Amino acid sequence: MLEEKARDNQLEFTQDVWEFIIQNKVKEFFPFIISKLQTLLSHVDSYTSETVATFKNNTTTFLSSLDPEDQVNLIYDTLKNKEPSREIENYLNNLIKEQLLLDFKQTKNLLQDESLSVRKRGMILSTLDRPYYTEEDIKSYEELCQLVNTVFPERGTHSTKKQLLSSKEKEVWECDCGKANDMDVTYCTRCHHDIYGFTDGEPKPKDAVDLINYKISLIKEALGMEEKH
Repeated sequence: MLEEKARDNQLEFTQDVWEFIIQNKVKEFFPFIISKLQTLLSHVDSYTSETVATFKNNTTTFLSSLDPEDQVNLIYDTLKNKEPSREIENYLNNLIKEQLLLDFKQTKNLLQDESLSVRKRGMILSTLDRPYYTEEDIKSYEELCQLVNTVFPERGTHSTKKQLLSSKEKEVWECDCGKANDMDVTYCTRCHHDIYGFTDGEPKPKDAVDLINYKISLIKEALGMEEKH
């Protein structure tokens, strides 16, 4: 009955409903919860701050009540198979960060996805922490680092075009959106992405690689491992 109402977008998430979902760990409700949370976070002017905060806290409590494997699967599946809003993406990223839910295998799957936006999510998660570290984690971080280095090739192409009022040609890069840009222009003047598909405000692969390498050095130091030269 509750699931039918949720599917028809008619379910009211009262405290009794939340208690039922949380106590019975009804993970099948997660898509409906995320859909409602996305509505709240995307239209904050239409709801009180208390309403948004309460729903977000209940969502976090629900996820925390699940078995770790189910918790990780629900979060990563949402990041991989859905097209969450930026608000939901940030919420799930922060949840993984705060609750130390980084999963190496799941993050690799994100980095190997066909979608650039999904790979970007995997890149951000690859810099996060684990609850504790072993020597095996060093290898896993190194694999993530290698993936980040390889899964973001140039999306645009290099070519030449004739200059105005001149027979000479100049080198340009053609963006994925089709716009030709001068070589000294980092971000496309039409879509504002660089040749790799990133905007000015987004973290870049080099940033992630630097963070992962720094994390690896800290783990080695904490485990008393000597750097190999």
